[in-house]
Amino acid sequence: MSRTPEDVGEATITLKDDAGQVERRLYVRLGGLLLLAFLCYLVWRIVTPLWEPLLWAVLLGALLAPWNLRLAQRLGGRTQLASSITTALTVLLFILPVLAAGTAVATQAAQLLRRLERRVPELSKGMEIDLSRLPWLDSSLAWLDANTSVSLAQLQGWFTEGLQRLLQVFHSAPRIATV
Repeated sequence: MSRTPEDVGEATITLKDDAGQVERRLYVRLGGLLLLAFLCYLVWRIVTPLWEPLLWAVLLGALLAPWNLRLAQRLGGRTQLASSITTALTVLLFILPVLAAGTAVATQAAQLLRRLERRVPELSKGMEIDLSRLPWLDSSLAWLDANTSVSLAQLQGWFTEGLQRLLQVFHSAPRIATV
């Protein structure tokens, strides 16, 4: 085999020019990766609100599985009945405390509204709001009197009117039923 200076560096095997196919394969793979990333994003969006309940389900399932198995053995191998009883007891053990707490909150809110209803006539009758008796407002009231045309009586009237409207809104709020 003799080597001549002309054939140094030449390829011994010549391949077809596959630049178009290589570029096409690159775009197909890139498109597949983008599609996979988009699908993963959509799955994440679906699972994100559910991760906490799913975690609770796994935790409760792991904790209650031994109890469910023993109950099924006591019931003579009736696994569906044991699972139904376990599910019902689990739901009751979670719903009853929530209902009790909700009832306590509703009762306290109803008592607060009744107290406010009794106090509203008292507040609107004899209690005048005098802003000049509040020492921490002295400098602000002095600046307001010197730089604007708003008087202290106008300001007190606006304040009283605003408080009365606020109390009327609270008074007309829907009643919370007590259980």
